[in-house]
Amino acid sequence: MDNTIYGCRKIQDKSSFEKLINEKSYAVLDVRSPVEYRNGTLMEAPNATLRNFTTEFLKTRRLTNKIILIGSREELRELESSIKYAYNTPNPDAKKTNLSYVFYEDIQTPQPKDKKRGR
Repeated sequence: MDNTIYGCRKIQDKSSFEKLINEKSYAVLDVRSPVEYRNGTLMEAPNATLRNFTTEFLKTRRLTNKIILIGSREELRELESSIKYAYNTPNPDAKKTNLSYVFYEDIQTPQPKDKKRGR
């Protein structure tokens, strides 16, 4: 797979993700389905499904033009659609949106297994 989707660059690993959040002040939106989101998210990102993407994106975009979208390989079409919507949403301050994406499964912290239940 290419490292970009419609010109949106992919974040390769957890340390790069954390660096953008901590040092470069990127905001995060989780574009996965509510079911996936319920199982966990990163940085307490709001869930911005396609149904409410524009609303959540505009709220975030008013605060910063640097945004990371959290997607899933299983829901790649939703991520692609979110990227298209983001690039087609008018910018309130005429600054170019600096958009990146990351796959949740690439950077999530594995949960410890419950030894009593054999998980």
